[in-house]
Amino acid sequence: MCLQARAQTQWEKLESVNVLVPHVAALFKLLIAKATVPRSWKEAKLTPIHKEGPVTQPGNYRMIVISGTLYRL
Repeated sequence: MCLQARAQTQWEKLESVNVLVPHVAALFKLLIAKATVPRSWKEAKLTPIHKEGPVTQPGNYRMIVISGTLYRL
């Protein structure tokens, strides 16, 4: 990919972010005004990740949490 095409792609990515920012900001202002957070934002999925040792032993797993990105903002 040539430099000009790569620069164009990066610019398009920034443009898509700029389109979302006002909408996300308005959503956060509304949530702050209502002093609430959507229930779905509070939910997360626990996923076990195998560390080492036998896979049949529950102690050989660690849990990670998969959650929505907007809640982390």
